[in-house]
Amino acid sequence: MLDKESVVKYLRMSLVLKDPIIETDEAYKFTDDDLWDIIQLVIPNHNPSYTVENYPENEKYFAILLAKKEVYYRLAVASAPFYPLQAEGAELRKDYRFEHYMSLIRRVEVEYTQMWEQFDSNRVLSVENGNVGDLILRSKHFTLRNYNLSSKPIVELNIDTVGSNSVDISWTKFDISMGMFCNYSIYVSENPIYDEYEDTISKEAKKVAEIKDIHRTKFRIKDLNPNTHYYIAVVSEDLNRLRGISEQEIDTTL
Repeated sequence: MLDKESVVKYLRMSLVLKDPIIETDEAYKFTDDDLWDIIQLVIPNHNPSYTVENYPENEKYFAILLAKKEVYYRLAVASAPFYPLQAEGAELRKDYRFEHYMSLIRRVEVEYTQMWEQFDSNRVLSVENGNVGDLILRSKHFTLRNYNLSSKPIVELNIDTVGSNSVDISWTKFDISMGMFCNYSIYVSENPIYDEYEDTISKEAKKVAEIKDIHRTKFRIKDLNPNTHYYIAVVSEDLNRLRGISEQEIDTTL
C-alpha cells in the first residue's frame, strides 16, 4: 500500500531541477492532492491490477518514475502560452523549456525501461523441462507461451482458530517469483470445493472474499453453522489467470 504523504514527498524531491528551476516555472502549481492524483493515474500503466491499496513496496520507484514523466509532460505542454512568439527572444526560450522537459521525459523512459528489465530479470523463471532457454517473460505475462511455461501459484492454507460460527484462516504470501499477482479468493462449502480432475470449483461453494492486496494473508469467515463440517479453500491467481488452490476441512464447535 502506498502512503500518500511519503510518496508525494518522494515525488517532489525527485522533481527538483536546477535548469530550468521547476519551482519557479509558472506551470508548476501542483498541490499535494494534484501529485497524488497523478500517482493514482499512472499506476495502471505499470500494472493494471495495482491500485494504491495493493501496490507492492518494492515496486514504488516505478510509480515515481511514471509520475515524473506525467508531470514533465504537463509542464512541457503548458510552457508555450507563457512566452508569446512575437516577444524578443521568447521563441528561443519557449522552445528551450519545451525541449528540456521532453528530454527529461525521454530520460525517464530509458530509466524506467532499464530498471524494469533489471527488476524483471531477477524474477524470471527457468523452467525445468530439459529445454535450455525456456524462460517466462514478465513483460509478456498475458501470452499463451508464458501461460504454458508457468507454474501454478499455490499458497499454503492454515486454519488458525475455529469457533461455533466462524473460522480464522491465514495463508502464505503469493510468491512473486512465480508470476505477477492478481488476487486471492476465499471459498467455503459443506462439500468438497475443488475437483482436481475437472479443474473446477464446485458451484455449491460460496465465494466469501476476493482480495487484491498481495500482503493481506488473513481472513475471518463468519456466519457459519455450529457443529458443522466445512471445506475451506484459498485460490491464488496470477495475471495469466493461472490459479493454485489450497483446501482444508474443519468442524465448527457447538
